[in-house]
Amino acid sequence: MKSRSECCSRSVAVTRSARAEWRRAARVLCCAVVLTLTSACGLLPDTEPPPLWAHGRFEDVEYNTLMTVIGATVEGEGYAVVKVDPGTGIVETEWTYGTSQREVRGPSRRKVLAEVESAPSKEGVPGYSVRVRVREEVIRKLGLMATDVRRSDDWEPFPDNRTDAEFLMTKFQALMRPTRRKLSDDYYDRLERFGSGADMP
Repeated sequence: MKSRSECCSRSVAVTRSARAEWRRAARVLCCAVVLTLTSACGLLPDTEPPPLWAHGRFEDVEYNTLMTVIGATVEGEGYAVVKVDPGTGIVETEWTYGTSQREVRGPSRRKVLAEVESAPSKEGVPGYSVRVRVREEVIRKLGLMATDVRRSDDWEPFPDNRTDAEFLMTKFQALMRPTRRKLSDDYYDRLERFGSGADMP
């Protein structure tokens, strides 16, 4: 039969163990709450979201024609194209301002990046693979003037605008169909501007 002192010692040990477990659980819970709050308040370091590309494949088309159509189409949607590089297959624009994001209740800016690569089919048919993304960044503030928005250092990464990227890809595909209707004179003018493939001023 165990003595009273032995029972008391065991009871004290169990109590101490339970308190230690409780403290450990409390620390874990506290850390989780702090991480959640700092993330919600935007205090964690900015991380670049993964790119969201819209993909397409084009056959029976000349490479230079495809590049110029992509550049002219992007410009026609209000983006200022600054680079059309046939050597790397890259079309890139400047940041475009004047948009906003309801999720963060602040201004946003967007820019387009398109990449073209040679991609023959399994049957050996010549063709090109095109992918396009619309990057987006935001400021989590309200009441900024347009000049302050452009000069601000508070821009932070935001998920790509997949809807706009899919829209641009749909336009590329529509314009590059062999049976496409005749383009307008205005569109031909824009194609001619991009015909050299040089960087835009």
